[in-house]
Amino acid sequence: MAALTAAQHDQLRRWIENVLPKGGSKQDDIELRTTLDTPNPLRNSALLAFAGLGLLNVPAFAFFEALKLIASQALLKKVAESRRNLRTELSTVLRTQEAAWQIASQEEFSQTAHWWISRLGVSVVGLRQGYYWSIISASFLHVEFSHWVNTLLGIFEIAGPCSQVPGMNAWHVGVVTLGSGVVTNLLGLLQHSNPFPCIGASGVISAFWAIGALGSPWEKVAFRAVNNIAISIPMWLSGVEYTFRNCIALCNVLGLAGSPGLVSPRTGYLSHLSGVALGALYYSLVLSAPAQKYDQDALNRPPSSNKGTPRTEYEERHTTTISSSGLDGGVQ
Repeated sequence: MAALTAAQHDQLRRWIENVLPKGGSKQDDIELRTTLDTPNPLRNSALLAFAGLGLLNVPAFAFFEALKLIASQALLKKVAESRRNLRTELSTVLRTQEAAWQIASQEEFSQTAHWWISRLGVSVVGLRQGYYWSIISASFLHVEFSHWVNTLLGIFEIAGPCSQVPGMNAWHVGVVTLGSGVVTNLLGLLQHSNPFPCIGASGVISAFWAIGALGSPWEKVAFRAVNNIAISIPMWLSGVEYTFRNCIALCNVLGLAGSPGLVSPRTGYLSHLSGVALGALYYSLVLSAPAQKYDQDALNRPPSSNKGTPRTEYEERHTTTISSSGLDGGVQ
């Protein structure tokens, strides 16, 4: 190999002086930031708000469980008084005493809980009667155990990705919960125009699902595949699948696609889709600006501008120091 000329030596020296940072403990140390997702400094605040959102779904469910117990006790008294007549009439129709008991118990509970559900669940009839608070209370109302558990699991699933969205805090969690609850409950009446009240927080969860898919697209969430086998997929893919599935289901309910009866008409697919749209709109108008600002200030700042200034906690944890000697490198 031919030796470098004097001109080549001078050109190499000037290139090194221009590339390597000025000052510092070692001139041959170059800082490279990793490509990890931008963290949210207000993550703990958002997580506490999601925990509060989950707790808000507990009181109404516990109350209706108590009503079920009271209804069962009342039914026992009725059975004790007219056991023979009740068994004869119901067993003749249903053929089994167990099934007869379930029907009678459910009927007793329905009569007890109807007064509460008609006032706390949102419906066209209820709004005409002046129960305007139902557009908020309906989001925290659950009667069936499976419905209540699925709601809590949904909140738990979205809490992680949404809390990572830059700018997300307890205030935003509260605003999205209240706003999406009101909007999705009202739009859900377009699908469920029958007098029976609509209940559940699926519209609220759908809004947060869209925010997580847009703000933390690469966060992993559980997805139920074939035979209920759970796999991890990116948040953005889960959001696309969720939206597409609800679109197909709504078209089926409206008679626009597929055979009637393939999906449950009781599910609020229109509430789900309106929640997704509202969450996407809220992220685009409110939360996307903090994300872009944080990216620009914390991640895209040139390394030379950090000399002599303290680094943020994120930079301390996710900055890699590479030394030309190969002995000093490591993750700080």
